[in-house]
Amino acid sequence: MHTLNFILLAAGRQSFVIGSITYLAIKLIGYSFAASYLNHTYDQQKSTIIVGLIRTLIGVIIGTLYYLMVSSVFNSDVLVNKFLLLILIPVRYFEWWLVIKLFYKKEIKFGYFTWGILGLIIFSFVLDLPTIFGVIIIGGFWCC
Repeated sequence: MHTLNFILLAAGRQSFVIGSITYLAIKLIGYSFAASYLNHTYDQQKSTIIVGLIRTLIGVIIGTLYYLMVSSVFNSDVLVNKFLLLILIPVRYFEWWLVIKLFYKKEIKFGYFTWGILGLIIFSFVLDLPTIFGVIIIGGFWCC
């Protein structure tokens, strides 16, 4: 356990690369797990690794664009971080909608889908807990 703590602490304080790899690995594993939930929900057998990888890639691209947009509006990192968390819910809603649209369904109904996607959004925030609590720091960069 002590070695794991050292690796996670080193992720933020010693190396941007290690921090990024650690964070993206957490996201990939988590989103692949979420893909198994989606496979069960939609009664389809998609590759959980591929779905997880695409979801992670969507998060990196949209998260980077989102961070650049918000940080250009606000001068303070504190305001940027609070604003990011405040309106990240609709951004993540779009990301999960896109993944489900790409892999599982062509027509999406509002009711059940909305409740299911809210659970996935909460799960995305759970995967962010290491960065929120400062265990993994990757130079101000945030993926969705």
